[in-house]
Amino acid sequence: MIISVQYLRALASILVVIVHAFELHRIYFKKSIGISEKIYMFGGIGVDIFFVISGFIMMYICSKKPLVSFSQFLKFFENRVIRIAPLYLLITFFLALSLFIFPSLFNRTKFDFIHLIYSIFFIPYFNSAETWHPILAQGWTLTYEFLFYLLMGISCWLFGKRGVYVCAFFLLINYFFNASLDYSTSLERIFFEPRLIQFSFGIFLGALFLSNKILAGVLPNLLVSFLCIILVMYWVINFELVDDIQRAFLWGVISFLICYFFISNENFLNKFKSNFFLSLGDSSYSLYLTHNIVLAVAFKLLVFSKVHLSFYFVIPLVISLCLFVGHYTYTFIERPITLIFKKKA
Repeated sequence: MIISVQYLRALASILVVIVHAFELHRIYFKKSIGISEKIYMFGGIGVDIFFVISGFIMMYICSKKPLVSFSQFLKFFENRVIRIAPLYLLITFFLALSLFIFPSLFNRTKFDFIHLIYSIFFIPYFNSAETWHPILAQGWTLTYEFLFYLLMGISCWLFGKRGVYVCAFFLLINYFFNASLDYSTSLERIFFEPRLIQFSFGIFLGALFLSNKILAGVLPNLLVSFLCIILVMYWVINFELVDDIQRAFLWGVISFLICYFFISNENFLNKFKSNFFLSLGDSSYSLYLTHNIVLAVAFKLLVFSKVHLSFYFVIPLVISLCLFVGHYTYTFIERPITLIFKKKA
């Protein structure tokens, strides 16, 4: 286990929870939270960190176990499906059933059988809520995770150890086709998502790690921190000018630097392990998939109860609920299901 990666997973998941908690508080209570949108929306970088982590982990796995045959490629992809699909599909079916039986509980999304089919196969679909999200909204990121796994697996099968670099190069080239697209079809949204480039940043980070070229120490930490601060300030200042394509690159670089910082301090984190953050890293996927449901239920109950609570009490409360549900979803659902499928594989 790479301890720093567990910490990064914990950080990424909690950032996503925070930004959604702030956003839903604003929506349900219909009032400003007194914090600039630029500030709390930056929590969305948790997704970008996840993409860089995925690139790093796939670089690590494929370098340790090269895919020299088609059967190894199939096994590689099967392992990725087992890791991601079971919990996602379980929650998706739960939400679809809820949409069908209790449609009034949902604000905009309506039950749509075609939407369900697209969601099951991780295909973007313009739904009744006028978004391209699947039924489980966070599942949009899994579309790109699976595409990346497919590209990485095929590249490594065809080109051996060089395949990781072929995959990274393809993702970099793919990024430069985005400027001329309007993402009007599902296929365009799958293959030309700007944030796909962030997986290549993770591959590059993995290459540095495997070749022992990650610089540790006070000076590198200060330099990385300084660069992060500069780039974040640039984004805040140019918030209105940075489009999605530019943002994908900018937040990808910031995510790379954050991941670099944590991985460069692997030895330090090994000496001072935090069971809380390690546990949060383990349950990060369950937390990521369940937190929006928990937040929606919590805010609906608060609005219904007409209890007036301080923003500074509500936000920690709902975030704590998300952490609680995420932990026990991992303990009693995700981990047992994953173990069952691994034994059968």
